[in-house]
Amino acid sequence: MKKIITSFFIASCLLAGPVSAALTPNDPLYTNQWYLYRIGAEKAWSKISSSPNTIIAVIDSGVQIDHPDLKDNIWQNEDEIPGDGIDNDNNGFIDDANGWDFTDNTTNPSPKLNEGWTEAGISHGTLVAGIIAASGNNKRGVAGVTWQAQIMPLKALNDKGEGKISDVIRAIDYAINNGAHIINLSFTSFNYSEGLQEAIYRAHQAGVMIVAAAGNEQATGE
Repeated sequence: MKKIITSFFIASCLLAGPVSAALTPNDPLYTNQWYLYRIGAEKAWSKISSSPNTIIAVIDSGVQIDHPDLKDNIWQNEDEIPGDGIDNDNNGFIDDANGWDFTDNTTNPSPKLNEGWTEAGISHGTLVAGIIAASGNNKRGVAGVTWQAQIMPLKALNDKGEGKISDVIRAIDYAINNGAHIINLSFTSFNYSEGLQEAIYRAHQAGVMIVAAAGNEQATGE
């Protein structure tokens, strides 16, 4: 019986179509990205490595939008004229050319290094965006899971990496209303929020995929 099952499996693989070499990017720090190997990224990249039309909202502590490995993958609000002081697309946000900062209520969604900032706080959102969609195979830095996408940076956590649920809810609604296909929530909370649940439900009803962290909070012990 085992031989029959094994033969069937081999035959199925052979009938699945031609095989091709795995695609390894030339980014110098790629060898440090062990998690990409774990998920079989190279095999996937040999078939498709970019998703240029996919808008991914990163709700976090801000994204360095001029980062060399991210700047080409930052979402551009084509309906907004940056710097003219007018809400051109009538979405309730003036000059939101690349996203929004909900903690300081400003147009620039990058970290601000406000008083009390921490290294972990200001870097978290940029690191998350890089894991998702750092430009790949460009001989620079690291490679994202996808090498080309549209990262919509929405800053709802402050420069300590902390934030209010109300800002997260506003950011989720912004993502829904401005065309995001995926919303990434790489943070945790120990409290239940009915308002947050309702916002996530609105995203689900709009056909937006939610990706959330689980179990990665810092442990404290004696």
